[in-house]
Amino acid sequence: MGRSRSLVPLFADRQLAKCHACRLVFVADPPPADALAELNAQYWAVAQATSRYSDLMHTAQMRSRVDFLEQHLGALDDRRILDVGAGTGLLGRALRARGWRGVFQAVESDPACDRALRKNGAAAVWRELGEAPEQEFGLIVLSHVLEHIASPRTFLATVRARLAPGGHVFIEVPNQDYLHKLDFGTHLLSFSPPVLASMVNSIPGLAVIDIQSVGRPLELLVGVDAAAPPRGARTRRLARRVVPESVWRVASDLADRGRAARVSVASLEQELQLSAYGPERQWIRCLARAVGPT
Repeated sequence: MGRSRSLVPLFADRQLAKCHACRLVFVADPPPADALAELNAQYWAVAQATSRYSDLMHTAQMRSRVDFLEQHLGALDDRRILDVGAGTGLLGRALRARGWRGVFQAVESDPACDRALRKNGAAAVWRELGEAPEQEFGLIVLSHVLEHIASPRTFLATVRARLAPGGHVFIEVPNQDYLHKLDFGTHLLSFSPPVLASMVNSIPGLAVIDIQSVGRPLELLVGVDAAAPPRGARTRRLARRVVPESVWRVASDLADRGRAARVSVASLEQELQLSAYGPERQWIRCLARAVGPT
């Protein structure tokens, strides 16, 4: 199936494989568990270093997710919400910007995020999902988390155990980005909509109620971008590998300030078309409901 393309040395050039039974694409030779845990524990502080432009982009995207949830579930005020892989708590910030005053809690392995999470309304922060109480939450959010999980079915079963009766889980993952993306980071898994739906439905007590893709049509991403990558993309990848980290960070910071000065959340929302996420991405959104006993 080829090899992974990643700017993260731990993930670069690893063998990809596809499960013949479920069609899930995965890294066949994943990094050691202790190396993965160390990487995840500094993910937001290092791999997702704070920048003004990325903050604006992530804020616009988070507003889109909240729109999706409210369209399906109505007002979220009476739901206790758990954000898994919460990062700096942009979900809590987006909810509170709309006047939401419910209970927002988080699972985040990177301690560098704690201060921002508290500022954005997190009433509690756990390092591991298993530390969160069971049968407690009306909504659990897994936004760009599941593709990083080595044992996704076990993880989803742990999520299910923490849903209150009738609660919902929202999942968002990239759609088969190994087919076209020049750098797909630290992903262990690659989903298609049927593969994700089948996996979620296989978890006892979970039932998919909606699954859809958002973004540019995948056939255009694969057919156009793979043949003709965005201008300068290969040069940037090469530079990222050879330029010293300190120099790269200074250059990235200057470029980020220039981009941020030209945009706002509102303009990014228009550019992204909320659920479209811009011209070079496609993601899968899945909403599932707790059914039957835990």
